[in-house]
This record gives sequence, C-alpha cells and structure tokens, in this order.
Amino acid sequence: MGHGSILVVRFMKRDAMFFHRAWPVPLVHLLVLLGVISAACGADANCPAQPQPISVNGVFPKLTVFAEGVGSDSEAGIGALIPWADKLWATGYVAHIKGAGLGLYEISDDMKMTRHPQAVTGTFTNRMAHWPSGQAFIGPHAIDPNGNVRTIHDLEKSRLTATVNHLTDPENKVYFLGMEGEFWELDVHSLKAEKLFDLAKELEIRPANEPTILTTKKNSSARETPAASQNGTERNGQSSSEIRS
Repeated sequence: MGHGSILVVRFMKRDAMFFHRAWPVPLVHLLVLLGVISAACGADANCPAQPQPISVNGVFPKLTVFAEGVGSDSEAGIGALIPWADKLWATGYVAHIKGAGLGLYEISDDMKMTRHPQAVTGTFTNRMAHWPSGQAFIGPHAIDPNGNVRTIHDLEKSRLTATVNHLTDPENKVYFLGMEGEFWELDVHSLKAEKLFDLAKELEIRPANEPTILTTKKNSSARETPAASQNGTERNGQSSSEIRS
C-alpha cells in the first residue's frame, strides 16, 4: 500500500462503511500508537512512563526492609508471606521485638512494595488462610478478601510463630502459638484472644540459657569409680594374702 492509498476502516455499528483519505502509513502507525498510550493514560495528557522494577537474576533490590530507630541493632527481614486479595502480603521480622520501621507490607503485581498503615513492628513468622471466614492471618493481622486489614491487639506484642486450625470450632476460631510457648485461642470475628496454655511449662521445656545438669551412665560410673577401686584393691589384697598363705 503506497503513501497515497485509500485507508478503509469498517465500523460494525449500523453496518456502515466509511472511507477516509489515507495519511502516510508511518504517520498512521504513529497515531495508532499515540491512541493506545492515550487510552492507557486516560484523560491525563501528561501521563509519565511507568518505570520498570529492577531485577537482578530474579532478585528485586527495591523489595528490601530495614529496621530503623533506637534499638534496631539486630537482624531484620521478612518473617512470612501469603498471597491474598490480589496482592502478596509480607510481615517484617526483628529479633526479640527490637527496633522499629517494619511491619505489614503489601506488594502489587507491578512489584511496588508499600508498608500498611496498620503495620506493627515485631517478631512474626505465622501465616494462614482461613477459608471459612474468608480471611488471611499474617502476624497480628487479619485481611479480608478486599484487602481490608484488622489488627489483633491482644497479640501484637507477642512473638508469633504459627497459626493453625481449631480442633472443635474451625469455622469461628483458630489457634496462635508464641515463640515462648504461649498458646492462644482466637475468635476470627471479634479478634479477641484467650490464652489457653503456657506450653513451655506444660511440657517442662527449659529455657535455652538455663544450665542443665545431665546424669549419664558415664558420669554415674565415674562417681562410683573411687569406691569401686577401693573395694577392688581390698579384694585384690585379700586374694593376694590368701595366695601367699
């Protein structure tokens, strides 16, 4: 098709046929491209080009978290991830709830990472999709199908390590486990938590920094060695005297 050719555009509406004198084809291509851009940007004529996220072998440097403020002198990172409500949700992790500036993050499909207004800095590795109530639990938060976030204030100061199904009322309740052995029951509607057990006490789990005295066969035999040696010497002495006599 030459530059002076006729461009025929057919519109299906009312089965009409419209003929327009064609502009040069390269110019038509340019106009089509501008039309696509305009449609994508909407009414904003100054729509800027969206920057592409930087990826290095599948690693996105922009998706990085830092613990800020006084006391942020230990590890910081992501404790849990869960896909929910058309986004990827993440919760930050600091050691022993020291530091500030982390919490709940939402990551959109354009790899934009945003800290949620209800974010709570803490030590959280729990996540669970609770299908009966249509919520996702991650850290001390509950997220509904539309991405609305509620915070479980009863648990936000605890180090949460797991969320699991309830044994007797799975439709309305879940269990939360803390890193120190706390075991809670949570109402998924009111988000009120009740502590059921201290598993560290129930299972007699000693703290890692508490010294433990171990009793082994080796130690027991070692303690008995002096007496055994003495008895052995006496027996040997008696045997020798008997032989000599």
